[in-house]
Amino acid sequence: MARWAWVAAAAVAAGCGGPAEEYGQVEGVVTQDGRPLPLVEVTFVAEPGDRHDRPHAAGMTGADGRYRLRTARTRVDGVPVGAYRVFLTDVRAIPKPGGTEPAEPPRVPVGYCAYPTTPLTGVAVVPGPQTYDIAVPPPDDR
Repeated sequence: MARWAWVAAAAVAAGCGGPAEEYGQVEGVVTQDGRPLPLVEVTFVAEPGDRHDRPHAAGMTGADGRYRLRTARTRVDGVPVGAYRVFLTDVRAIPKPGGTEPAEPPRVPVGYCAYPTTPLTGVAVVPGPQTYDIAVPPPDDR
């Protein structure tokens, strides 16, 4: 019995348990009319038909419009390799607690804000560093 325990421990130590997930380190700039768009959450979620168990990744734009993705479930900088849909959340347009009006008018078109309607589809993430810049058109109601 002790011999089987040793064999199992050796297999685990050797990495028997499947290959480690590969990640791409994705960063970029979100702009609108050529200017940085701060306080926008950029979220990558697996495409339909792709591995649904793959964790999503997100990053928040800073004052310069730059974001860097991080996978929260695994606490890894980057996103697992694969095909993604990207949607955007305009944090400034989220209603304040207890309020009924948005803090500011939305800067991101509605279609970009939801997984089923985003035009940012089929985004391929490969191993290693990469840039994915997003130019967001103004909302239709401007």
